[in-house]
Amino acid sequence: MKKISIRGFSIPLIIGAGIFVAIIGLLMFFITEDPFKFAHEVVGIGFAIAIVLHIVSNWCPFKRYFSKRVAMSIILLGWLTGIGLVARTVVFSEGEPEARVVQHIEQSEHRFNC
Repeated sequence: MKKISIRGFSIPLIIGAGIFVAIIGLLMFFITEDPFKFAHEVVGIGFAIAIVLHIVSNWCPFKRYFSKRVAMSIILLGWLTGIGLVARTVVFSEGEPEARVVQHIEQSEHRFNC
């Protein structure tokens, strides 16, 4: 009997789910969240599971990233950016964050339409 490889299906699942989550996330950000929110959340959970499986199947190479200064700096920068955006949203919670983004985009469009 052939052994089932976690890597054999976790990598394609990460690629597929990552592309889907990215596209749907952009649609939710720029267009509307209504028809996309549920799919984005469900596939996002699948994406998280696939990432865990990928880490498990590549544990030794994964651990090496934590001994590299550049890799750790990139990881830390990503975390700090995410935490900063969440904190900013909590502190400056004047209305819906999406509405503020749309308002800024509309204002920038008016600046370019002379």
